[in-house]
Amino acid sequence: SGLSNAARRDGELTMQLLDECRNIAPLQATRRNQPKSVVEHAVDFRAFFQRPTYAHFELSGLLEPKTGPTYARMLITALLTIATMIPAAQRRCPVFLIIDEFQLMANASFARFVEMARSIGVTICLATQTIETSKGRDFDLRATIDGNVGVRRYYSSNTPELIKYIQACCGEFIDYEESVHLTPEGTTYSYKPVRRPRMSQNELIVMTADSHCSLVHVHGKFGGFPFFVKTEYSMTKAEYEAMRVAPWPPADGTTVRPLDDPGAAAKPALAPPPPPTKPQQRFPTKLDALGRKRKNRKGKKPG
Repeated sequence: SGLSNAARRDGELTMQLLDECRNIAPLQATRRNQPKSVVEHAVDFRAFFQRPTYAHFELSGLLEPKTGPTYARMLITALLTIATMIPAAQRRCPVFLIIDEFQLMANASFARFVEMARSIGVTICLATQTIETSKGRDFDLRATIDGNVGVRRYYSSNTPELIKYIQACCGEFIDYEESVHLTPEGTTYSYKPVRRPRMSQNELIVMTADSHCSLVHVHGKFGGFPFFVKTEYSMTKAEYEAMRVAPWPPADGTTVRPLDDPGAAAKPALAPPPPPTKPQQRFPTKLDALGRKRKNRKGKKPG
């Protein structure tokens, strides 16, 4: 089959857990053997492809370092298996699988999940502190991420190895190195083309220190070259704290709730938008003969 021994062992363990789950009676909830309230709150992976809904699974990597990652891989296996059974023409909603700290469940077979999700149209969002954590003793997912991830975003580059990795992804440009030769006849200059990385180490280090700066790499866009972006947070800290302690909305099969519904009172109130600012009048900048900006007298337009 082309699988390594480590990947084959992981697959056998996952299938063994699935067989054991079939023997757990509470997991086999049907309308015939369970109350209606239990069936309504059961997670049906087919619903993700038919109507807007969501499911949140919280698995502690600290309290359950062995069983948590295995359960996570089992859930992904179930979701991707259902996706293969539903043709693309019968899907009404796009499905996004968001995995925070995915390196805790990464193993030799995780690359198969990423490749399979891409081929069947399931979008996977992977989040980790640094790309270096995707490399283990018996696996290296960096090549899989580079080949299957559409958008990569780096918020920090705090190790020399990571800086070299990002520089390799950013490509190179041709620069000219100047050499000065002093001889009795005079001074001569020579220029030699050299290759340099598009992103220097200093630029990547400054990016780490700025919480609003990140490096975005979009597959197949902008010539394939990464670029720096500066963004603001989507909400204020007060809004984040209010949303973090707010209860989950009731499960009614929808993800968008109107303001007059009963669950709207439990939602945090968003801060009002800032008042519009008066645009400042700007004048074109004038340069002197040396290319410097000319200083304008106060209250006068540049001539």
